[in-house]
Amino acid sequence: MASGYTANYGLCQWQGEDKFLREEFNQDNAKIDAALDRTETKADRALSGLEAADYNIYNLLLQSEYEGKYTGYKKALLYDGFLDESRVASKSTAVQIKDRAARLSKSGQGDITTARTSGFCFLGDDPCSTGTKTATGGGVLTGITFSFYPSDNYGCSTQLTVTYNGEAVASQTVTFAAGESGSKTVTLETPVALIRGDTFSIKLDCNNSSRSVSIYLNSSGYMAGTILITSRGAASGTLTAKAAELAGTGDKALVFVRYTGGGVTPALNGAELVKTGHRKSVEVNGQSCNEDTYEGTWSGGSLTASFTLNCGNYIECVFFDYGIVVL
Repeated sequence: MASGYTANYGLCQWQGEDKFLREEFNQDNAKIDAALDRTETKADRALSGLEAADYNIYNLLLQSEYEGKYTGYKKALLYDGFLDESRVASKSTAVQIKDRAARLSKSGQGDITTARTSGFCFLGDDPCSTGTKTATGGGVLTGITFSFYPSDNYGCSTQLTVTYNGEAVASQTVTFAAGESGSKTVTLETPVALIRGDTFSIKLDCNNSSRSVSIYLNSSGYMAGTILITSRGAASGTLTAKAAELAGTGDKALVFVRYTGGGVTPALNGAELVKTGHRKSVEVNGQSCNEDTYEGTWSGGSLTASFTLNCGNYIECVFFDYGIVVL
């Protein structure tokens, strides 16, 4: 049998004259197996704690940005909550950044046209409106075309206002020249992005009640003509973040994505990632969502993240935010 033992785990140490016993080998193997199991368990707990800490930091940074306390990119933590497009390098035309999310509607909203009747709206007396419309898909409201004729020979200056989800979001002056009549197209100076369920309207109001322009009405008593909307519907789309130059080297990257409807698939520097988790979660604004976790490799230097949004069987896909931890 062994005449000596190691200091840390008591493993057998044989001298030249010692005899080998099978029981001693088995005991040593059992000690080594137990030690390795403890080490692996500690490593798993450490990694789990690291992921939880990184995840919490990611949430806190997003919340700070929403509260106007943006602190910039971190060396090893990238994120975007889509307050604007400042960190977006490119995206499909159907993907719209609005209301703190990247949004994709499977169907598009095109022009809305109503036929004119014999009725008129006299701008010198009352405002003339298209009435409230509801978008059935994605699109960009760009203007309006309508028919009119002047009731005097002095012309008229009017104010055009766009209301979006109950709030005035754009306003500009529209001028009618003296004696002008026929069809008029007004292009919005500030186009308005639309997604399914958004409500909107366009109103004309004369600045001088002594001057009047007559706008043709439809059978419902609203402005007749065509509300000009560029369709932005698609079943899938992509979004690419601006490249980040990170110091140092590493061998692993963790990616979190939060979304509703369909799915969001990330890639780093064009390479696919391995999906390691899925759960129900809540994004930083309190809305219920799905959360997926991915793992990939990162060797250091420039990092470019890209994301594929896919509506699948859903009408709309909403990509709330992402966080990337490089290790």
